[in-house]
Amino acid sequence: MDEMPKKRRKSRAQHVVEQARRNNAKQGNVHELLATRVERGFDNGSPTLTAIFARKGGGEPDRVNLNFLLKFPELTDNFANAFIKWGRKQKNVTRSGMASQLSASWFSYLYETGRATISLSQIDEQVMTGFKVWQEQHVKSNGEPLNPHTIAIHRSKLRTLLRHIPEARDLSYMVPTSPRGASRKQNPTKVLHFDELLKVMVAVEKEIVAIRQRVDEGRRLLEIGRKLLSQGVKLQPNPRDNLKAHSEENIALALAMLESKYEGVIPNASVQGANDSLLLRSIAAAIGVEKARGYFYFNARDLVPLVLSITIATVFNPHTVLTLCWKNIDRNVDRLSNGRKAVKFDIREDDAESDDDSSESKLVKIVGVKNRARRQFVRLLDPSASGGEQVSLNFVLDLLVEMTARIRPHVVDIERFGDRVFIFVPLRGPLVARGPTPTTRESRRVI
Repeated sequence: MDEMPKKRRKSRAQHVVEQARRNNAKQGNVHELLATRVERGFDNGSPTLTAIFARKGGGEPDRVNLNFLLKFPELTDNFANAFIKWGRKQKNVTRSGMASQLSASWFSYLYETGRATISLSQIDEQVMTGFKVWQEQHVKSNGEPLNPHTIAIHRSKLRTLLRHIPEARDLSYMVPTSPRGASRKQNPTKVLHFDELLKVMVAVEKEIVAIRQRVDEGRRLLEIGRKLLSQGVKLQPNPRDNLKAHSEENIALALAMLESKYEGVIPNASVQGANDSLLLRSIAAAIGVEKARGYFYFNARDLVPLVLSITIATVFNPHTVLTLCWKNIDRNVDRLSNGRKAVKFDIREDDAESDDDSSESKLVKIVGVKNRARRQFVRLLDPSASGGEQVSLNFVLDLLVEMTARIRPHVVDIERFGDRVFIFVPLRGPLVARGPTPTTRESRRVI
């Protein structure tokens, strides 16, 4: 009788691999076991080094360029493998950040100081001290030294990766500690000198005056155009080749037709062309579509000098100014009322002149709302005070009221933006009326 063949017992390693394969197969990710790796290759004859990370659920893996490590043959494998171990659970943007920061700091130091052939065993306290001195003396392309916060980040990245190299864990304790001031704001706010502030104020006032002139020009043209429209006058044909189509009367008529045809926000060119091709071509040929919109409401660029003007007057921070609402502005505060509304008494006709004089003495109270602040910030301002261009607070506020009236009922979120002082229609993207949404990045763009 033939003996039954003995069943070979699987090793513990085989059990682990099979279990991993089963788990990955359930997730539709069979190849993930070997997908995360360091890959060497060539690109146009030059050697390359790439860290490849499998994505959960499959698909094209993430790749991080580690070519800078190839300049350091004795450290390449150690740091590349450590990068793979550390990066398995990281997002790819974090991995890319780690690689660029190591390249710009630790490995730049080694290369610039002639240590490209250094090995792990040759890295000691003297090398680490040299790294500390190099960072403190390093100058960026703009001539400024490295910020203490940036130095701290670079040291932290090096320390983290060394901990993933078994032979280099002791070296991680030699990495210099963070310098003093590392916890402070990374890019301290630059303070303008008085003469620089004056130049800004002059430039702001000139831009506001130019906007006011544009608005007045638009109002004048619209008055002419409305009369022509009521008289049944028609637009000139062939606006591209017809000189009469560029006349003031034809431009005024086109603006009046644009005003009467669309409420609130003027739609994009494709919508205008579908509704009235001749009107669109007349505006485009004579003044341009964007300039025509500028006669009716603000775009984001228009807000810049107005925002700066209010910021200079109130000394509020960008977020507070950009989210300022009309409910927080009182333009009828008596100078002698300690910030309260002016009291209005019955007056005789012969006192009318004196009442007009007293109205000029009213102050404007602006309350700045700041999230997480323990108290509100209140400013009492003289609305008639002005600079060389005669741009007063009243001048700015009146301009804002006038140029936001058309689009205010049409803002995209009435609860959020309906009472905002600053509302606009962007030149690009969806043509909707809205207020600024002052994330840090947007605040920097606008102010």
